[in-house]
Amino acid sequence: MRDELRCPACGARKILHAPKVLDADADGRSELAIAKPSVWSSRRVGKLEAYICAGCMLVEWHVKELEGLDEHVDVSVLDGEAPRQGPYR
Repeated sequence: MRDELRCPACGARKILHAPKVLDADADGRSELAIAKPSVWSSRRVGKLEAYICAGCMLVEWHVKELEGLDEHVDVSVLDGEAPRQGPYR
């Protein structure tokens, strides 16, 4: 939806953009994100934005930037380009 401004589910062209998605926490409201670098820091990494289809309400989430995310702790890398190993040789 973000790039083509078209819903992949219903084809609608009216797309709503939420540049900040807020989350309730102990300090009030802050931006929803994938991770916090430490329990002592209020900084969040992998902040999210959302694109919403006005027709069918489908939501696409996007991370604004990947900087600061730890691939071994915060996220898992699924490599679709890697050759698959089948049961046969």
